[in-house]
Order: sequence, then C-alpha cells, then structure tokens
Amino acid sequence: MLICFLKYIIQEKSIKNMNFNYKLFIVFFVLISSCSDDTEIQLFSEECVECIEYQYSQAFNNTFITLTLEPGEYCLGDYILLMPNNVDYWTTLDQTYLDLFTEAGYCHHLALDNPTN
Repeated sequence: MLICFLKYIIQEKSIKNMNFNYKLFIVFFVLISSCSDDTEIQLFSEECVECIEYQYSQAFNNTFITLTLEPGEYCLGDYILLMPNNVDYWTTLDQTYLDLFTEAGYCHHLALDNPTN
C-alpha cells in the first residue's frame, strides 16, 4: 500500500481524491512509525529499601523506649531500629516491617541497575 501511495503522489494526484482505505493506511503507518521500543523500564528491588530517619516509642519492660530507624539502605534480614543505650532489643527487617515502612512513606524500594542499558 505504501508503494501505491507513493505512486499516487508521484502522479501528482491530490490526496483529497484518495479513497478512505489509503487515508486509513496513512494514519496507521504514522501511528506505527511513531511508536518506539526505547522505553526504559525501571526495575525495583522487592527485598531492599532506602529509608529516611524515623523514630517511635515502643513499650518495653514496663517503660517506653524510643526506637530509631537511621537513614540508609536495608534488605530483608538486616537489623533495623536502633535502641537507646543499655537496652537489649533487636528487630530484624522482615516482610511485615518492609511493607509497613514503605506504605508509611519512610522507605522506598531501591531501583535496580538495568544491565541491558
């Protein structure tokens, strides 16, 4: 059809005289040619996050302690939430904490390097 269209133009015939099928083909051709596969897809880790500082109070042994999430990168299984001095309290980043912190906006998933680029 492209060849027919080019012949039509070469013969100096007006585009107004072209039938509907050729006009439709031109529109379809322009749409297809304007699409590109160069769209970069950004992949994100499902196991690692980058966090900002966050503090909250936690009941512990009949008292409240302030737990602190320091800014940085954390992955599942890492120890998070620093405790005040002389308090033996450890928290491991599990899927529940990861979901909680990302939904609250304190952490976001890390972008992965795309090896194909």
